[in-house]
Amino acid sequence: MKITAKKILLDFLHNQLQLGRNEIKSHMIEREVVDYGQTYWGVSHNPSTYSRIWRSMKESDDIPEIDVIDIETLTTKPEVTWILKTV
Repeated sequence: MKITAKKILLDFLHNQLQLGRNEIKSHMIEREVVDYGQTYWGVSHNPSTYSRIWRSMKESDDIPEIDVIDIETLTTKPEVTWILKTV
């Protein structure tokens, strides 16, 4: 089975939620997900690929695959933070 960038991002977000971390910051998508994909899945995608997928997920305002029912945006400096709200 070929692992997609979306599956890697979903897995990363799910793991963050399992660890009690519902805050996602922009640097996590740009750096940590890239490392996560390489380390745990042996798959390399560039940061813009994950960012594009993340933007698409945020537009729908929910991620049913991992029980996220709302994504709240906090504009903080120096980066944006998103709060994943689950069931």
